[in-house]
Amino acid sequence: MLIYLLVAFGVVAIAAVVFAAMVKLQVNRMLPEDQRFPWWSRATSSVFAMHRELFPDSLLSSIAMGSFWLAILLIGAMVYTLAF
Repeated sequence: MLIYLLVAFGVVAIAAVVFAAMVKLQVNRMLPEDQRFPWWSRATSSVFAMHRELFPDSLLSSIAMGSFWLAILLIGAMVYTLAF
């Protein structure tokens, strides 16, 4: 069971990173040079909020945030299986 959770966590974590990078890329393309978010910035909530303002019909920021929370949930499931 733990192996399945580890594999699922790896897949979801990679997807979360890719989705977050796609959101930041779309936002940075729309903003002027002086307002762009740096790539090393960890302020994902402000990037996601700006993405929702710039692209109100897009679900990409919601999917990126959901994949992050799914990864957190999988970590909790792994800790639970190790504890019991």
